This record gives sequence, structure tokens and C-alpha cells, in this order.
Amino acid sequence: SPSNPERTPGLPIPPSAVPVRDAAQPWPPRCHPATVRPPVHDSPAQVHFIGRTTTTHSPATDTRTRQIFSPDLQAEIVGAGSYGTVFKVVSRAQNRTTVRAVKVVDLTRAHELRALPLCSQEIKILKHVHRLQSQYGRASEDEEDDRDHRGLKHIVKFARHENFIGVSGQNYLYIAMEYYPFSLVPFVHRLNADELALRFIISQVTVGLNYLHSIGIIHMDLKPDNIFVSPKGNCVIGDFGGSFYNPESGSEDQFWSGAHTAGFVAPEVIAARGSQRSISTKCDFFSLGVSIYDLVVIHELFNSELTHREMRLEPKAMEECMELYGCPDLVVYMVKCMCRHDPKLRWGGRQILDFLARNYDPLPSESPLLDYFPPQTERQAIRIHEPARTPLRFDRAAVKQLSQPSSKLVNEVTDL
Repeated sequence: SPSNPERTPGLPIPPSAVPVRDAAQPWPPRCHPATVRPPVHDSPAQVHFIGRTTTTHSPATDTRTRQIFSPDLQAEIVGAGSYGTVFKVVSRAQNRTTVRAVKVVDLTRAHELRALPLCSQEIKILKHVHRLQSQYGRASEDEEDDRDHRGLKHIVKFARHENFIGVSGQNYLYIAMEYYPFSLVPFVHRLNADELALRFIISQVTVGLNYLHSIGIIHMDLKPDNIFVSPKGNCVIGDFGGSFYNPESGSEDQFWSGAHTAGFVAPEVIAARGSQRSISTKCDFFSLGVSIYDLVVIHELFNSELTHREMRLEPKAMEECMELYGCPDLVVYMVKCMCRHDPKLRWGGRQILDFLARNYDPLPSESPLLDYFPPQTERQAIRIHEPARTPLRFDRAAVKQLSQPSSKLVNEVTDL
């Protein structure tokens, strides 16, 4: 049956087994920063992989975490990981509704999982990006920002107030950001033959990655879950929980072991775990190639126990599968070049953008992803309002109640 087709292990589900999608099909459930593929922690020296199963929430933990918000805020859980929960937070004041996404990190749990270094690294990245957004990136999506900083439009935006990162309650760290009603996950398997939409995604995400690399950030965990879609249909990159950051270094040959996702992570990152082998920014473009492949092909075997060859994540095998699904030839070619296992032969951001410029007309001003949005009436219900300019309650007294390892992290957070 389409829901459980007979298939050879390691092979994607064939197109004939995929149910035909009705145009009237309800819009898929919305999702937000990163939370549908929870991390599975091995040894601290190893790369941590994230599976594709949905996290089950603990009612006790959810209730305790929810208490950090004041009673006048409506908080709804939209996802969770091993030590963090993402809330959609709605506040209403003076006939104005504000919607934000707030990521809440349980520092005690993070300490138990030896994940405080990842939290610390993420905070450094967010503070740096927030400073750049405050200085350069507050133009609307229809305006041209400073040319050197136009990539900021493709990075998730954070709340405008100074305390967009803070401590609330006992051992809870929060990060306030703009709320995006969905990521690219609802578009999976819907864009297989839409060449315009696929190259639109490739172009915008590449511009965003090039900008991150120029300021010393390697994302390291790019996937459809972490690419969000704005109300205007533009792509923005989010969730820096597994990212590398070194503002003093160039854009090539870095090493870092964080939280990554099986299948989407480049082979050289796996080979470098537990060692001081260097990696380059091109690992992000391998992840982008697999993300486009995931949008096109029904591929269920992203498993940390399998090699890329066993998952059929090699350029030739990926080409055959994408052609079966009717993917346009030039998109297939770009994915093959992004997913070369040798990073020296793999395309980087410049090659991708040059190829797009040589082979295609300029992209339209209106996003082709808007054609896949829910009807206008439903769109109104999920409209994103202006982020609040007033901060969430910031409890500095809570710092004194934290364990010593968490206190060091919080001291860094409060040093804004």
C-alpha cells in the first residue's frame, strides 16, 4: 500500500508508491526552530546525530518550563529537543497582538548532557548576528540593505530589544526571535518538478550561507527543518545549536564537533569526529544539496548507523532517484555538484551562484513558494506581527541560584 510500500532496504520509496496530492489537501502542520529531529547523544568526543522521529514531551517538564512566562502571555509548545523547548508566545496589549518564538533551554539538563559548550557557542553566534541585524539588517524584505550585508535577510531575525537572550526562573535560558509559521518541511515532496521554486531556495539559502561564512560561522546542521519561510515566501536560516564560530579566522579549514543530523552532515565532518582534522565551509553546501534532495525524493533512511553509501547519498545514486521523481536536469546537476564527497571537488557558494546566473533568468520579485501557501483566509490567521520592542521579564536574581557550570554560561549571556 502507499503507506507501507514494499521496498529494497536503502532505496527511496518509488514515485508510484506516493499518494497523489489533492490541491484541496489541508496545509501540513506548521513547525518551528528545529525541533522535530531530537539529538541523540553518544560520547562527548563524538559528533551527535539527530534522528527523524518526533520528540515526546514530558508533561511535567512542559508545565515547569511554561511557568517561566508571565500569566498574560499565551505560550504554546511548537517543538522540543533534548534540553530545549520552542514556544510560540502570543501577547496582547493595547489592541495589538505580538507573536514571537521563544527557545527555552533547560541549563540543568544541558549540563547533564555535557551540552553547555554547545549552548555557549550558540549564544556567541546569536549575539554577533543580533548586533549585525541591529546595525544593518532592519530594512524590510523589499528594500536593498547594504550590499555587503544583504545576506542578513536570509538569517532568522531576533527580537529587537537588547535582552533578546536572558535568564528567567530557575536555570532557564531564553532566546526570543521572530516567529516563522513553517519551515521547509511542509514543502518536502511537493516541489520535485518545480524548477523555479527549487532554484529560488538554492539561491536564497546560498546567499545566506555565504554571509554566515564571511563572518566566521559554519552552520553545520542545515536541513529543511532549519530553513524557515517568511510571510513573503523568502527563505531564512535558523537554529545555530550545532554551529561553529570563530570570528578571528578565515572561512576555510575549521574544526568543530557539535550536534548534526544523520544524512545531512558531510562525510568529512563524520571523519573528523574525535580528532583535530579540519573541515571547510563547503560542508554546509553538502547539507544544502541533501536538503534539496530531501525536498524532491521520498527518502526515509537517514540513519546515523549507516554510511552515506548505504543511505544511497552519493551523487550518481542521488541523480538516478531525482530523475525518477521528475526533477529538472539542471537542479539534479547542481545537487550532484554540491554532494560530491571530496570537499575539494564540491561546489561552494560562488560556483552555485555563478551557475545560476549563467543558466537562468533572474529570479522573480515574488517568491514562487507563495503558490504553496495556504489560502489567503488561513494566511491571515498565521500572519506574523511586528516583534515586540519590550523585553521579556529578565530575572538576574536567578543567576545566584544556578549551579556553577551554568553560572559561567549565564554570566556570558548577561554580558550584552
